[in-house]
Amino acid sequence: LGGMRAAPLPPDKMSARPASSASSGSGTELERGGSGRSAGAARAGQRPRISRRISGSASARPAGEAAAIVLNVSSCKYEVVRRAARGLHWMVDEEEIEFDLEEVAAGMGVSSAANEDWNVFWTDTSVSPLRVMRLKRFQKLNHFPGMHHLARKGGLGNSLTRLARRFPAAFDFFPPTWVLPAQWNEFKEQIDSGKGNRTFIIKPDASCQGKGIFLTRTHENVNPTENQVAQRYLHKPLLIEGKKFDVRIYVLVTNVNPLRMFLFEDGLVRICTEDYVEPKGRNLGQSCVHLTNYAINKNNDKFVFNEASEASGVGNKRSLKWFWAWLKESHGQEAVAGLRDGVRDMAIKTLISVQPVLAHTYRSCIKTARAPTQSKAGDGVQPQSLSNCFEILGFDVLVDRKFKPWLIEVNHSPSFACDTPLDESIKLRLITKTMQILNVGTADRRRAKQRAKQAAQLRLYAGKQLKSDAESGDGPTGGKAVVDDLARLARCEAKHTADESFERIFPCADSVRAGEYRELLAEASRLFASGPAVSRRNAQRASSPRSVLREKARQLEAQEEPDAKQQQLKGRQRRDAELARCQHEQVQEHPDSADSEHGPEQPSDRSRYPGSRPREEESAGKRDEVARPRVPRRATKSTSGSSMPRFDLEKFRQRGLQRRAAFNAYLATRGVIGGQVFAGMAVDEDLELALGAQHGSGRPSNSLFVV
Repeated sequence: LGGMRAAPLPPDKMSARPASSASSGSGTELERGGSGRSAGAARAGQRPRISRRISGSASARPAGEAAAIVLNVSSCKYEVVRRAARGLHWMVDEEEIEFDLEEVAAGMGVSSAANEDWNVFWTDTSVSPLRVMRLKRFQKLNHFPGMHHLARKGGLGNSLTRLARRFPAAFDFFPPTWVLPAQWNEFKEQIDSGKGNRTFIIKPDASCQGKGIFLTRTHENVNPTENQVAQRYLHKPLLIEGKKFDVRIYVLVTNVNPLRMFLFEDGLVRICTEDYVEPKGRNLGQSCVHLTNYAINKNNDKFVFNEASEASGVGNKRSLKWFWAWLKESHGQEAVAGLRDGVRDMAIKTLISVQPVLAHTYRSCIKTARAPTQSKAGDGVQPQSLSNCFEILGFDVLVDRKFKPWLIEVNHSPSFACDTPLDESIKLRLITKTMQILNVGTADRRRAKQRAKQAAQLRLYAGKQLKSDAESGDGPTGGKAVVDDLARLARCEAKHTADESFERIFPCADSVRAGEYRELLAEASRLFASGPAVSRRNAQRASSPRSVLREKARQLEAQEEPDAKQQQLKGRQRRDAELARCQHEQVQEHPDSADSEHGPEQPSDRSRYPGSRPREEESAGKRDEVARPRVPRRATKSTSGSSMPRFDLEKFRQRGLQRRAAFNAYLATRGVIGGQVFAGMAVDEDLELALGAQHGSGRPSNSLFVV
């Protein structure tokens, strides 16, 4: 039912249609498993419900326009997104599909057909990995999974601080940051020391629009148990007309594996409504003096709204293009060039700090389609892989009096509300150019279905699984198809960046900069591989019952190690006593063999054994001249109850002599005596190892091994 549309009723049955269904309310509901079930009943174990709110042009799509690009905005509240899509002649789909994530994970949620209606899904909130996992090859989502590592102030501070310890000069574009409550002791020590600027700004970890932000000069105003971020206040900012301001920079990320970024040409300048004064104890609570958030300053009576998009230099919200022109006129072209370069470098390094975790999360959800032959990393020419996600990030940047950019925070869902004509002009152009650079085509859905159908047929008839897109060089889903898609994407990027609306900042064409960024990426990957997640996993493994038992065993072995030599000495003494007793018993049972050539009283020189060394006497350290035959097996009871005979050493020696004589006779019959022997080893005085040589027929004779 997820992919089906309600069929229109015949004219003769329109009168029989219920009034509730014919009304033009918020929409119609298609329920699985009967009508009248609530969402709570579905969560209670019944079949899940799929509800739809149908509105907009997509619900009444003509049959001839089935191949149009469809934008789903069911989770988007901004009208400017809909206007941008209609300006590109896209179909705007208002259908909303509600489902439980647990049911989707269990395979009970919306069918795959429900997700085939749209090409691009635009949402105002972050997305879960489950939603990303359900994307088809031709579908795109306006958020990457795991972006909270960048959008949360605590995650951003931790990521930048880790790399700043390794590269302090490269990551000096953000103020000193303490993540609370984990770093409470360090923050308290710093604020109580009185060194440098004693003013700190406290921000909640997961808030927006200036909520919960305040300035302080003592730790007594800070709750040490809440999730907050403390930063040193930048008290010497650049001023516009005597007021503090910040800049909103828009960065488009089209891929994270590998990283691919574009910088938008325009942005917003938010100016405070009160004249700036350096923070002191009496003015720390004046938000309109120290905080540049639009949500805070717009409620001030002194706030001036922009009334025309052409007048971009009027009011408390102005355009970035106006700012570059004002900076050039006031401070020269060098200040503009240095600040522009600093903004690019800041945006790239910020994304580099979280790229490993973003790439890992994305690969966990979607298998990346790569070209079979990869170009050199950082060449800045061709895209190397396809991506089902993209994201528009809003960087809030503060500029100091030395024209140095300082990163304040990153917004993964920047506001697209249009309160002024200037907002409408900038944000509409930003969203329109973003939709164009994504390379979304009307034939994407058809090509994806054809490739899936051909792949299914090959699996069915060929009886083997196809290679992945990254490995296969042909086939419906092979490398050739990926290369074609990447070529189209490259042409689309070149076309829509030619008008300088977007500037590709990563990968960069500068070889020197590319080498520096590769080094930073390598260090970020190393830190991610040995980061807190790995430490927590190792700690969990160390605390498991099996690991605890292993650790106890190692401790016991370490305690018993000093007594190991003493135990070994006692064991050897026991073996020597047992061997002496067995030898004495043999002599008593066979007194005539004591004077024989091979009697047990004959000393056995262990130096005749190849590869062995004489056994040392532990007491005197002298050579052991006492014969040490193998310990005879004790008489044991058999299954029938009778005891097994005791081992007879003399009979064993006699059998060895007989076998040696038989072997010599065999060699004599073969004519090998006096001939060539490939290998030989004297195992004992009466035993040897011999290998037969080749005889006249040229075939190797049987190899005999006599012990």
